[in-house]
Amino acid sequence: MALEGEKQLDVAALEQWLWDAACQIRGPLDAPKFKDYILPLVFLKRLSDVFHDEVGHLAGEFGDPQVAARLVEEDHMLVRFFLPQRARWESISAKTTGLGQELTDAVRAVAKENPKLQGVIDVVDFNATAAGQRIVDDQRLAALVQALGKYRLGLDDVEPDILGRAYEYLIRKFAEGQGQSAGEFYTPRAVAVLMARLLEPEPGMSVYDPCCGSSGLLIKCHLRLLERVGTAANGRLRLPPDVPPLRVFGQELNPATFAMARMNAFIHDMDAEIALGDTMNRPRFTDDSGRLRRFDLAVTNPMWNQPGYDATFYDSDTFGRFVYGQPPARSADWGWLQHILASLNPNGRAAVVLDAAAVTRGSGDDGRTKEKAIRREFVDHDLIEAVILLPDNLFYNTPAQGIIVVLNRAKPSARKQAVLLIDASDQVTREKPKNLLSQAGAGKIVDVFAEWRSEARFSRVITLEECVAKDYNLNPARYVAREVERISVDLGAAQERLTELRQLATSLDAQATQLMSLLEQTDRTDHALPDDWRLVPFGDVAEFALGRTPSRKRPDYFSTTDGHPWVTISDMAGHSIVTETKECVSDEALREVFRGKSVQPGTLLMTIKLTVGRTAFIGVEGVHNEAIVSILPDESEVLAKFLYYLLPLVNYREHQDRAVKGQTINLGKLRKLQLALPPVDEQRQIVEALDVLERLVQVEREISAKRADVRDELIQRVLRGQLRVVPEQ
Repeated sequence: MALEGEKQLDVAALEQWLWDAACQIRGPLDAPKFKDYILPLVFLKRLSDVFHDEVGHLAGEFGDPQVAARLVEEDHMLVRFFLPQRARWESISAKTTGLGQELTDAVRAVAKENPKLQGVIDVVDFNATAAGQRIVDDQRLAALVQALGKYRLGLDDVEPDILGRAYEYLIRKFAEGQGQSAGEFYTPRAVAVLMARLLEPEPGMSVYDPCCGSSGLLIKCHLRLLERVGTAANGRLRLPPDVPPLRVFGQELNPATFAMARMNAFIHDMDAEIALGDTMNRPRFTDDSGRLRRFDLAVTNPMWNQPGYDATFYDSDTFGRFVYGQPPARSADWGWLQHILASLNPNGRAAVVLDAAAVTRGSGDDGRTKEKAIRREFVDHDLIEAVILLPDNLFYNTPAQGIIVVLNRAKPSARKQAVLLIDASDQVTREKPKNLLSQAGAGKIVDVFAEWRSEARFSRVITLEECVAKDYNLNPARYVAREVERISVDLGAAQERLTELRQLATSLDAQATQLMSLLEQTDRTDHALPDDWRLVPFGDVAEFALGRTPSRKRPDYFSTTDGHPWVTISDMAGHSIVTETKECVSDEALREVFRGKSVQPGTLLMTIKLTVGRTAFIGVEGVHNEAIVSILPDESEVLAKFLYYLLPLVNYREHQDRAVKGQTINLGKLRKLQLALPPVDEQRQIVEALDVLERLVQVEREISAKRADVRDELIQRVLRGQLRVVPEQ
């Protein structure tokens, strides 16, 4: 892969190169679409470079490149995949016009020559249009082709596992941008690796995933076998000649994801059998008699709480899958578990990811619920080996916690009549947009599972009797006790702080009394304004600027805390000055979305959506979303601090946008809003009095909180015997 002095790309550089190439077409396409363009082209580039390498190797054997080329043209079986001339990268990269049609014809020609690739590489029309316009024009396609042409992806340039990791990196990046639907094709890498380590596949085993997505879980099983029994040769792990590989089977409903799964398997140099279709309605892997094929292992992450399968569907099943009962129509979770169980041979094992609620629903309720009834059958038949509770916000289709249910049709004698429950909910690395299962946490899970042991505050082996006593609730958090983390309070320092706060409160109280005495009570009862007050439209005394929300389909728009603070309504809640935000945006987002304009510290913010009239000052340079407006008042007419106190008290009901659900006021109506304003000098005195009162309220709250800390610490020390009652003398 040498270029410009580089000998070889490492994984990180390869990932960055592919992502940079993908970005060539990001302008006209959102994440769900541009993966459809970039992935087939990466695959085609790999096929083209491998084809040239194989022809080159044949040239070495025959001693003549022209002879080797002629033989390959005559016998396509001499190479893994035969590429016609128009589909070879040198032909594609030389094309200057009509590139969209040329690429479409090229991938179709490859599929025609290689039936295995039909429905895999030829699923996208690079010349497609929408509303009469090309979706991706030839100029952008040319930039993409040139970017991908920077490095070779041949046999001697990059190993399948290295390229495969980079390919999966692209899939993960697309998942980050695709949001809710990403769960259809991607399971987080750390979770997938953990599942493979829990199953520990052996050579020659069959592994099955009935809803395989991009085939990531199957690939992790393949890589785990390589890691365990492979031998290193020329820097690459390979199975020894006498060690049979895994036999890999998957089924996928979505045609585009099916193509992605096949490409991913080919990129990893795996001979996987991937079928297209709805597994629940029509499982494709059956034996000669029409019964379900049985596998050694199964690994899967089906759609959580999938609706749409009712009693009619379950009653009409001809594969004998749902022997333990029919799940409710709102969730097929226990339907999937029964399908998996029916697909395992007598010694089969499985790891299945589900919504954590799947192991609790119905427990504790009076009467017989469908899911609890099925769960009881699994427990009573001793089919569940372990349940692992994962951290929250790992998966792209939900922020909820997931679980891994480990099934075993032939549990070892030491594990019979028992279930291992692991609460790994705190084994997390906090990231954006999604958290990660920590590497140390995953290792700890594997060790505890292998040793089948209880560990304080992490795991517990329960008997089936204990599970029955808990009404078949298998949530690990119900059984694994966790210590409540306490922060010890320095009683001496707390008492000193309380004394300081009391003194400050006394001083503030005196100031407030003095300032309030300056406020004259009028005798006006007609609600008319004083003569020197003015009623003015808000827009006459202030300018407004709406915020923006960067697209979640551009994961590079959001950054960690080293980016630009991005204020949302929740960041404003309970704060008079916003100095920290839950999320930040990147330099790229500031430049492209906010046009390089940030909000300066000290600017007044006001909410205009969901809740109207909440105010706060921004204490750092940053930006905000479209539910917030920044206000720049004419200080000769109205003080920002006066507006801070005034705006939350305004009645916005008559001005809100009735066509929009929730409380909303648009800028047009906000500008017309009539404000009653006293002279600026009087505003200043009012603000001074209110500032003192607000500070007094804050101090009183701190006093109350500090007293509670002292109380709790005293209780703990007394109950631990660290404080004793001194006897009266």
